[in-house]
Amino acid sequence: MPTELPMPARAPALLSAIVFAAACGHADADDAPAAPAPERPVAVETVPLESVEVPNTLELEGTVHAARRAQLSPEVDGHVQTIHVERGDVVEAGAPLVTLRSRALRLEARSAAAQAEAQRRLITAAGTDEPLPTDQQADVRRARSQAENLRQQVARLEALHARGATDDQTLDDARARLASADATLEAAERAASASLARWEALRANAALLQQRARDAVLRAPFAGAVVARPVEVGEHVGATTTVVELVDASSLRVEVEVPERHAPAVRPGQRARIEVDGYATSLEGEVRFVAAALDPEERTLTVEVLADNPEGAVRAGHFARVSIETGGVTSRWRVPREALRERAGVERLYVVEGDTARAVLVERAGEDGDHALVSGALSAELRVIHPVPASLADGAPVAPTR
Repeated sequence: MPTELPMPARAPALLSAIVFAAACGHADADDAPAAPAPERPVAVETVPLESVEVPNTLELEGTVHAARRAQLSPEVDGHVQTIHVERGDVVEAGAPLVTLRSRALRLEARSAAAQAEAQRRLITAAGTDEPLPTDQQADVRRARSQAENLRQQVARLEALHARGATDDQTLDDARARLASADATLEAAERAASASLARWEALRANAALLQQRARDAVLRAPFAGAVVARPVEVGEHVGATTTVVELVDASSLRVEVEVPERHAPAVRPGQRARIEVDGYATSLEGEVRFVAAALDPEERTLTVEVLADNPEGAVRAGHFARVSIETGGVTSRWRVPREALRERAGVERLYVVEGDTARAVLVERAGEDGDHALVSGALSAELRVIHPVPASLADGAPVAPTR
């Protein structure tokens, strides 16, 4: 049977238990977590959403090419005498690029010109520079005059013979002389024609040789920049040797492939815009070529866009985005470009809903100065946060200041 302590002995133990319990309760109260303080709203500035109508466009991609690019070769064979350009030089149309040795060609041209001049003098009347027509040359005129005189004489004799005033022999002799004169006239005309033809042949040959001598200087067929000059002085070159490569980048072309479903919407003359990464401005152009048929394997339509490139601002070879206006308009939201934030390749805007920031995913549809044109789940009553604080997150409390 347990022994029960007397009251005086139990009092100290009871007091100790009460003190211990009070101490434990106080410790538990100190260890309990404090309630979180409310999140402080982020002060933000806002701008209104602006709805604008923009032309419907077809967005495509391609590579920029110079409108004209040529690998130039000389018209004649020869050894390189002088090189007038280096890589990177900008030249005007007609500027000399490479000169070949041409002394022999020049001598041949002079000889041919002298022969043509000598022949011209034979068939040219005094005081004139142009050769006479065949019927005006001296030998022909003399032969024709003699034949006409004999023809008149025969006519008189025939009249006399008809009246019995002259005999047959006299008439026959006159007719024989006329036949001989006609033959002489015909021969003179043939000789005159041959002389004229010879002069024309000599003149053409002289012109050809003179042109060959001029062709010893290779000239720029159009204004542009030299991108390659793969020959040196002394090398022998010919019509199949590329001596200079010239590029005209004053206008650019981009060839794009239009998917079959969009092919009916594209036609020559439509406005187009070319955008190239790394360049602040875009190029305005137009559709210049539309293929007559789709590619049977790729099921695409080849389209070429041409744009002016003032002062060669954009270089050929870049990857480009091309927007072709296909007609009609579509509503888009116009927002400050800096109000857009990108994460994992997706762009978003932050708008104010009540006292909270909400992230809205958008798709960029174009540029308008320092603004972007976007589409997304937006409405006119929403206001866009701009500028966007670095710490702003979706769902954060905000306090718009304006």
